[in-house]
Amino acid sequence: MNGNFSADTKKYNKALTSEYSKICDVLALEIYRALPKAENKIWHRSPVWFIEGNPIVGYDKLKDCVRLLFWSGQSFKEKGLKKEGSFKAAEIRYTAAEQINIKDLKRWLKKAQTIQWDYKNIVKRRGVLKKVVPAKKSVIVRGFTIKYHANGSTVWSKGKMKQGKPDGFWQWYRPDGTLKRSGYFNAGESVGKWTTYDQKGKIYKVTQK
Repeated sequence: MNGNFSADTKKYNKALTSEYSKICDVLALEIYRALPKAENKIWHRSPVWFIEGNPIVGYDKLKDCVRLLFWSGQSFKEKGLKKEGSFKAAEIRYTAAEQINIKDLKRWLKKAQTIQWDYKNIVKRRGVLKKVVPAKKSVIVRGFTIKYHANGSTVWSKGKMKQGKPDGFWQWYRPDGTLKRSGYFNAGESVGKWTTYDQKGKIYKVTQK
C-alpha cells in the first residue's frame, strides 16, 4: 500500500484477511489522495480521517464486510450512501475490492471537504449537532476583492474594500453564476439603491437604503 497513512492504519489493514485488506488499502489510498492534509489515526478501534479535529471519513471491518462511513454523508444527498445512526452519518458496505466505484468515491470525498457537521463540539453542545460553515476563499484582482462559494470555484461576491470595509459597488452571485444582488457601500454602510435579481438574472426588487 502506497500513501502517507499512520503506522496504526497500515497495521490495521495488514491484520485483516486478504480480501478485506485489499478493500481497506484501496479506500485508504483514495482517501489520502483526496484529503492529503487530513489527520489520520485509529479512533474507536478503526482508521478515521479528521479535518481540524472534526471526523470526516473512516472505515471499519464488520463481521462480513468493510463499512465506509462519512460522518456528514446524509447531507451529500447521494443514493449510494445509506443513513447510519441518529445524526448525519451515511455508509456503504463492501465485501470485495472490485465493488468500490472509484468515481463515486472521489465524488463523495470531494463533498466531504466542504459539507461537514461539527462533531468535534457535540459534547460541549450537549448533543446538538451544528453544520460547519466553511470560510469563503477570497482573492484580490485589480483592486477587487472576490469571494467564492464553499465549492471554491464559483464567485459569491465581488467589490472593493477600503480600510477593511466594503466600499462602492458590490455584487453577489448564486452558485450557478447568476447575479443575485447588487448595491453600494460607503465605509461599510449600505447606501443608495440595492437590487435583487431572480433565478434568471432579471430584476426582482429594488430598495433604497
